[in-house]
Amino acid sequence: MRIDLTDIEDWQDTFAEVYLDLDNSREETYDGENDLDMIVPRGGRIIWQSANTAPISDGSSVTTTETDGGWRAEFTIPWREYGVRPIVGHRFGMDVHTVVEEGGERIAKFGWFDETDEAWEDPRKFATVELGE
Repeated sequence: MRIDLTDIEDWQDTFAEVYLDLDNSREETYDGENDLDMIVPRGGRIIWQSANTAPISDGSSVTTTETDGGWRAEFTIPWREYGVRPIVGHRFGMDVHTVVEEGGERIAKFGWFDETDEAWEDPRKFATVELGE
């Protein structure tokens, strides 16, 4: 998964947060099996995991790159290690948020899908995405 964060060149304390419900079970809370909450700070090379997430697999990775006007985060997730086959037609839950901090305090959060700021604890708030060819 690749996320491009733009128009944030002056905000150094930014984080990309990716929420995944790989089997689209849409439970009220994270299931501890394949519901993930992964975080990477700008310039980071390690996936941070929230208290809600299933353990992040050792096969997962993230890279970050500075771009014109922002930065990019690219997450690699080994779906099969979570008991899910990413085949055409497979549906899963997903959301992406950007958090901006200043002096260690959150000053802004932008959500791709969930605008309630509840996705971090409620996978039902994710968008349903279907894999295509």
